[in-house]
Amino acid sequence: MGRQERSLKKRAKIDFLQLSAAEWTRVGQFTDLLSYADVAQQAFSSDRGSTLHLAIPALETLHKSWSSRAERPKYTRFARALKAAATKLDEYYERTTNSPAYIIAMLLDPTAKIAYFKKHWPSNLLDDVLTCAENVFKQ
Repeated sequence: MGRQERSLKKRAKIDFLQLSAAEWTRVGQFTDLLSYADVAQQAFSSDRGSTLHLAIPALETLHKSWSSRAERPKYTRFARALKAAATKLDEYYERTTNSPAYIIAMLLDPTAKIAYFKKHWPSNLLDDVLTCAENVFKQ
């Protein structure tokens, strides 16, 4: 596009906007980081059924992905943003503890039931899950 411009002044401005190889590398890294958010967002999006049972695993996966990358030298330029994003994800994750709906939705999911909690959570939190379910069903 820039090479077709007849005005040298305009062509110089267009050429100035071209990304360097290093900038393209950063664009690639950024799109890589955003792909994790896209996967998490897709877990929450469905017009065919409930996705509440996917909320906790999606938040945990996204948090782990971004937190681990914040520590890698390759992503140094993005470390502050990744840490801030992980902090925000922590806030949303903490909100799930205020509502038993997330845990109950996961327990009622016939494809997983309690398996996710057994695999990914320590035993003391597994006890909390069971207590939560007992309390909900006592009412």
